[in-house]
Amino acid sequence: MRFSWRLSACVAGFFAAASWIAGCSVAPIHSTSNPLQPSTPSTATVSGLVHGGQWPVKGGQVYMLAASQVTPGAGDAGYGDPSTSLISSSPNNPGVNGWNYVLTDANGKFIVPSNTYSCSPGQQVYLYAVNGDSIDEPGTISSQNMNSAIGLMALLGECGASNSLPTVHADVEINEVTTVAAAYALAGFATDATDISSPASGLGYLGIQNAVKNAALLADINIGDIPQSEPSGVTVPSAMIYTIADILAACVNGQNSLSGNCPTLMADETYNSTVPSDTASAAINMAHQPGAHVADLYPTAAADAVFQPYINSAAPNDFAIGIGYSDGGLRAPTAVAVDASGNAWVTDTASDGSSGEVIILGPQGSALTPTGGNTCSGELAQPSLISLIPSSSPPETAWVASLTQQTLTPVQLGGDGGNCQQIPAPDFTCALRWCYPYITVGSSLFIPDNGRQNVYSYDYTTGIQNTYWSGFQSPMALAIDGPTQDIWVADSGGAVNPAIYVIDNNTVDTANGNAPISGAGNAMAVGLNRSVWVTDVGNNSAYLFSTDFTGATPTASLATTIQNTSGGINNPGPIVIDGAGTAWVVDGGGANIAAISSSGTALSPDAVAMGTNGGYSGNQALANGGTPTGIAVDPSGNVWVTQQNAGSPVVEFIGIAAPTITPLADAVVNNTIATKP
Repeated sequence: MRFSWRLSACVAGFFAAASWIAGCSVAPIHSTSNPLQPSTPSTATVSGLVHGGQWPVKGGQVYMLAASQVTPGAGDAGYGDPSTSLISSSPNNPGVNGWNYVLTDANGKFIVPSNTYSCSPGQQVYLYAVNGDSIDEPGTISSQNMNSAIGLMALLGECGASNSLPTVHADVEINEVTTVAAAYALAGFATDATDISSPASGLGYLGIQNAVKNAALLADINIGDIPQSEPSGVTVPSAMIYTIADILAACVNGQNSLSGNCPTLMADETYNSTVPSDTASAAINMAHQPGAHVADLYPTAAADAVFQPYINSAAPNDFAIGIGYSDGGLRAPTAVAVDASGNAWVTDTASDGSSGEVIILGPQGSALTPTGGNTCSGELAQPSLISLIPSSSPPETAWVASLTQQTLTPVQLGGDGGNCQQIPAPDFTCALRWCYPYITVGSSLFIPDNGRQNVYSYDYTTGIQNTYWSGFQSPMALAIDGPTQDIWVADSGGAVNPAIYVIDNNTVDTANGNAPISGAGNAMAVGLNRSVWVTDVGNNSAYLFSTDFTGATPTASLATTIQNTSGGINNPGPIVIDGAGTAWVVDGGGANIAAISSSGTALSPDAVAMGTNGGYSGNQALANGGTPTGIAVDPSGNVWVTQQNAGSPVVEFIGIAAPTITPLADAVVNNTIATKP
């Protein structure tokens, strides 16, 4: 909720002096009888109030913008391009980027008349308020108190026909809470508050659509606060949101851009060498680097504490926002994969391993499967890893490894909870428990079978099984390179002679016979520029191997090795690569996730506070004492993590990664690993 100690302290002064004291407010911000609300707005008129915490922002500029829709291209093309201005006419001179705007009045009210703006169906629309006086009493605007560091946002949603928007147009609250929601949700598509864009179609456009819907879980723009009710099984981290909002408010409520915590905020939230111009852009950068300068910024949240309850016991480990999900009967999930619609497929099991299922969550965490998920008539006891086939082969299908049954079982979206045998291929039977499905090429699964010391190929359309390569000692993990679809294998060597191999043109090459991996428990992924990542439990490390392919018939070798033990890595497990090439690692030792750049530099913090082991935990959204087990990144740039024994079974960290092509099999088949949709 919104509260200010200034408010209670000022009430007595107000009645005693019968006058306003700068920085005080006694009126509620939101009311159904708000006298500042336009009395007869048209159905398409957009109006409301801009506030810095509990205080109106007067004389500020309000822009109506949309995320631009750009033709997809290589690299970052389509992401972070200039937003599109929607106000076509205005009595005011053009402002930021030459765009038209409306002004807030002496009470913080703004009106965008229906005949002054136009949006096209499918555009993602937001309000952006900049500058203004948040110091003087309502009814007064002072040019000496105009704070150019004020930047606030509110997401209106997707434009429909005839300028229709999915919100109450005449009662919009723009404040720090709505800013946090918009900034984090759109971070994967933004470089700052005025440069937000997405591809005009395909998976990239779906990503921003889902991102805008995620913002609605974090803030209700009609009350300027966290929603009063959430869907079933959704836990929003209110204390984290309020803490970040309070940090922004400490700048917004300053006299100018050099007062309050503004200089500290702008310096600390500099990202890619660019200093943010206002608090909205600073919030976007906070999502880009949620572990940066926490010790500097956290104390400023208590300066005013407009939004409470905030995190007031000790500084959090990071400023990541993690929404918890428990819908669909989730118990003890083991792995997660994201499909081409942004749905999260979660393998789930009983604590004793006696039963298991696949539960599919929509992009906002609501279960798409019946309560209890797809059980496949008991065939999924103790499910472990999961691999989705390419989306070009509908319907959406996952192959799931069952440790108890020692099989791989196909599961489809829309299953009735007990019938998963819906495609011709039979289950694949493993020799021992270590039998995991990996990325598909064409219609094949590639499977390292630790029990038989082989790597198998399995055509899931015909059921034909082949020994793809034999002679390994203890193959534990596998990854497939996009350009030539070389298959990389991490062989623990029975913890005696570990090595990394590549199967190239049906030839096995010992890529590094002295690879420093120590043995069992490794996970593997291919990253940017055909680099290879391996996590190693024995050495508590994540290794980045750059590759060297030479010759007309290329053989592979590992050129440069970078060992990373920082960023919160203590007991590393599964690893995924996002659309910028950043590696995301589940760490069971510190109940956190770690982020490592494509060059091998830790992006997440080392251990700092609250007994964590560093990394990102979202103020214990990944709870101490819990065990994170699986990880995936979606097309919106959200990181999905499964965990056992503590907190919500599934946590979605909003906007902290780069949008990523899903399922991973699509990136392998189309040679788009570590690129954005």
